[in-house]
Formats: sequence, structure tokens, C-alpha cells
Amino acid sequence: MFNGFDLSTIQDAKFGSTQVAQLYYGSHLIWPQSPQHDYSLDYLTFDILPTAGAVIDFSFRAEREDLATRTISYSLDNGTTWTQITSSYNNGRGTIIGDLNPGDKIMFKGINTTYNPIVNGTRAKNYFAYSTSSANIEVSGNIMSLLYGDNFINQTLLTEIYTFESLFGTIAAITSAKNLILPATTLTDYCYYNMFGSQTLMVEGPQILPATTLAPYCYGMMFNNCWRLLRSPEIHATTLNTGSCKWMFSDCLALNEVHCYAQNISATECLYQWMYNVAASGTFYKDTNTTYPSGDSGIPANWTVVNI
Repeated sequence: MFNGFDLSTIQDAKFGSTQVAQLYYGSHLIWPQSPQHDYSLDYLTFDILPTAGAVIDFSFRAEREDLATRTISYSLDNGTTWTQITSSYNNGRGTIIGDLNPGDKIMFKGINTTYNPIVNGTRAKNYFAYSTSSANIEVSGNIMSLLYGDNFINQTLLTEIYTFESLFGTIAAITSAKNLILPATTLTDYCYYNMFGSQTLMVEGPQILPATTLAPYCYGMMFNNCWRLLRSPEIHATTLNTGSCKWMFSDCLALNEVHCYAQNISATECLYQWMYNVAASGTFYKDTNTTYPSGDSGIPANWTVVNI
């Protein structure tokens, strides 16, 4: 839109009878408008922002040496070449990829059903790690490239519990995940549990959680302790499940905008303490027919409610 006009509908433009390729308002190009980039077509990508320090000892880590490892591939040249690695404990350092400098980009893919398999009754976590918090990282692309390799586009199915639990580690370096695509519409128990836990630099998280039916604890603690997070993803679930959003935004001190369109919030502990210690005031967007309790397990008392 420009001054009330929808420029996206313009098919061609002329000055008198002369065809022109572009329209400017002063020095500002207003047509043709650049199409929005479709991040769902991209591999999972970490961009190291040029305004901060390096990411030291970027690694893929297994929580313990005696538990299951996972194999992925990474590319430092925009997908031209790929290097395969397998996670390890390595005295707590993991399998080292190397130091990433400001301006670097690294892409990932893999064929795995989950990064937290159950081995002899014990959950075996595999996750990204690094030993610095001086860097700033933007995470983007389609998370499904970690599960489906090169065939990740249009994949919407998660098949095992704990799929991405704690995937991004706990050292604060991620500043934005607004272009991270989480396209799954079929979820599993604990699939995103604590996924961004303690990313205290992150201001923007993923924009949409498209699943309409949730699994137990699937979003539990997903953004726990993300102090700077300002806005929730759009939660499109119509029916919540047991503990599905438990502690989801707990200790998100700056959070002041939440979008949740659920119509059925009756499941046990589905919203337990999910808004604990968020901003004192904010705006909550909800389905017009859904009534929430007031407080940390519903909508904070001083927030403005907008019915959708």
C-alpha cells in the first residue's frame, strides 16, 4: 500500500504512451514492489550479525557421551558444499564446527526423526552450542530441514516426542527468530519444549505456530526466560492439550503482546503459569467466544483484551 493505493495490483505503467519499468516517489522505489522472501524454502540458517562479536566454538553437542548421537550436515557457502558431522560430548565441547565471524552464515540439514531420543529410559539431548554470548545471531529458514534433509519443503509432520526440545541451547546469543519457520501441523508430546529457553537477547521469535490441534506439553517452556521477547507467535490452535502451553512465556519480562486464538482451553494445566512474570501491561488478542481466567495462568489483570 502507498498513500491508500494498493500498488501490488499494477501490471504495467506508462508515462504518456511510453512504457516505464519503475515508479519512484522522490528517491523511493514504490513499484514494482519486491516480493516478500519465502523462508519456508530455505534450510535452517544461522546468520552472525555484523554488529557484534564472533561465535566461538560453534558446535553440535550430545548431552552425554554414552547416549545417542545425531548426524547433520552444514554449509558455509550458501549450500554449494556440505560437510557432515555427528554430535558428541567431547568433554562438554561437542563436535566443533569452528568459530563464526560477524557476517558469516551457516546452513543446516539432516535426516533425523528427533534430536532427543529416549535411550534405555533416558532422554538423549542433541543441540547447538557455543561458548560465547558476545555475538548476535539471527535464526531463519525452515526447521524441517533438520528432519527431512533436502526434501523439507512442505513437510508438516513431526513423528517422535521431544523432537526439538532445547535445540538452540541455553547460552544467550540469538537476537531474532522472526524468520524461522515452524510449519508442523501434526505435533508430538514436548516437541518444542524449552526450544528457546534462556535466549535472553531474543527480541523476536517465530511469527506463527500453525498447528490447530496441540499435543501434551508441546509448547511448554518454549520461550521460558526470554527476557527481551516482545511478542508471541500467533498460536492458531483451536483446542489446547494437557500442559500444552505450560510456562510457555514464563519470565518473559518484556512480553506485551500475545496472540492466541484457542476456542477450547479446558485441558489440564494447558495454560499453567504461561504468563508468569511478563510485562505489567500489554495487549492480548483472542477468539471472541473464549473466556480466560485472570492472572498468570490466563490473561494478566492489567492487559487490554482484543477479540478477533
